[in-house]
Amino acid sequence: MNDFVHLHLHTHFSFLDATNRIPELMQAVKRHGQSAVAVTEHGNLSSAAQFYREAREHDLKPIIGCEVYVTPGDHRDRNAAQKKSNHLVLLAENETGFRNLIKLVSTAHLDGYYYRPRCDHELLEKYAEGLICTSACLSGELAVAIAENRIADAERLADWHRQIFKDRYYLEIQHNGLERQERVNIEILKIAKRLDLPVVATNDCHYLRPEDANPHDVLLCVGTGKTVSEQNRKRYESEAFYLRSSREMADLFHDTPGAVKSTLEIAERCQFEWSTGGFLFPEYDVPAGETIESVFTKMSREGFERRFAKIAAKIPTDTEKKPACAPSTKRALIPSWN
Repeated sequence: MNDFVHLHLHTHFSFLDATNRIPELMQAVKRHGQSAVAVTEHGNLSSAAQFYREAREHDLKPIIGCEVYVTPGDHRDRNAAQKKSNHLVLLAENETGFRNLIKLVSTAHLDGYYYRPRCDHELLEKYAEGLICTSACLSGELAVAIAENRIADAERLADWHRQIFKDRYYLEIQHNGLERQERVNIEILKIAKRLDLPVVATNDCHYLRPEDANPHDVLLCVGTGKTVSEQNRKRYESEAFYLRSSREMADLFHDTPGAVKSTLEIAERCQFEWSTGGFLFPEYDVPAGETIESVFTKMSREGFERRFAKIAAKIPTDTEKKPACAPSTKRALIPSWN
């Protein structure tokens, strides 16, 4: 493992919010001499298969994750109070974690979608096994509480996540040129010390190079229906959200080297291997004395008869109204499969 691993990163599958294309991303990671990289799309796993394949082709260790949206209430509630949600980064440590990540993301889309695909604390607790969790960016629940000067709430949140994720919970710090980020970092480090929690350094990568900040800003405008000249709109307030080199990250976090070391520790812990190739068929339990074939035949015949009964009920009984080729009885249309 190299000196640093990016664990908070978006590709163009974080739709209209990132410009990193996966092949070019892998080439850049290789140029930086890094041997692993994570993907954490906003609320989806759409890039996971391509990301994993491309990373392996470039002899890189892929780490599959997601930056999920967490609502403070029930994920199934849809009202104005539940519109706001916060970020949380989850990384698959193993196959169990990957399966749980799929369940979380699927449930967030199917049951929790309200402006965003949302999960909640109850779902996190249910599907925490096998997942490494970091507290995310300035939009994370912990950082928001700190920014609002709710330090006691932030500490309670950190303690709750530690109870759920055990030793798989890390407090995330960034150096992205934003003053409020530095203020949040100070409190995060205090909470980490009080609760004896590890911190991890990230850069929340949304594009490859500093000069990509302007095209990325245009992309944000497309996604939010704004123009570049508008002042009151979503924007990234620095050009720091790019794929930094290991050297840059080490220099930025020279006063907290343990945060950089944590990236290597997490990357080492993530051992999920995606089996590809061949066919994967579901397995079904069948009653004693039956086979898959016999059960399928029985269900098919029952389904045919059930559906035909609805059609037969609509066929006129008057012989004169029936086509000459129409069968005289319902059973004549049902084949004998014995």
